[in-house]
Amino acid sequence: MAVIVVVSKWVCGRDVDVKELRDEHNGHDSRDMVFWEGVTRHDVRFYEVHVDKVHAMDMTAGLGYDGHGALSHILLFVMKRHSMVPNRLDGPDRDAVGDTVRPLVSAIAEEFAGPMDDSTRYDTILDPPLEGRGYLHRPGGHLGT
Repeated sequence: MAVIVVVSKWVCGRDVDVKELRDEHNGHDSRDMVFWEGVTRHDVRFYEVHVDKVHAMDMTAGLGYDGHGALSHILLFVMKRHSMVPNRLDGPDRDAVGDTVRPLVSAIAEEFAGPMDDSTRYDTILDPPLEGRGYLHRPGGHLGT
């Protein structure tokens, strides 16, 4: 299986690697991916998040493209896989989930820097028991951290 590390950083005192599962591109995912009305086609990508070499989260990204082929909407589904991942915000300044999601969104945006719609948006959907984190959405404008 082809695995590419797309994000590697220190998050809340731990080593975090976000790995894209390249062989899984456009694989089957049962999630209901509802994109904004300008999206005419989409791709699906799968990621594993390893914290100190422990599989801690999975992320599924739906990448929606407009009629010109520009990236215009990212849906990011986040699933907790290990108890080390906090269900709620860690505190007022740090959020392990958010500090992992935002760099991944930035890496995707960087990959599509040329062919990206001016009003590209992203939405993060957290699977229970993860909750809160309303700031992990961008309803238009430039992507990135």
